[in-house]
Amino acid sequence: MVTALAEENRLPVENLLSPDALRRLSWDPPKPCAGHAVADALAGYGARPWQIELTAEPIARALRDLPAQADEAAIVDDVAESEG
Repeated sequence: MVTALAEENRLPVENLLSPDALRRLSWDPPKPCAGHAVADALAGYGARPWQIELTAEPIARALRDLPAQADEAAIVDDVAESEG
């Protein structure tokens, strides 16, 4: 997702958002995981306003979608184990 944003804006990924900021958000997402909360967290990690503007909402959406994706993967694993 960040890679696609960087490509759309013709930027190296590490210029769009520091890997450290993305890692910190991934490991400890803000609660609630809304665009404004992600924007505040990014600002706290030293992101510039233009970086926050481009990335906060897409990152918030991706982080909100993660639990659903993880739950789906767990269901598939459970079904595979019960059938195997």
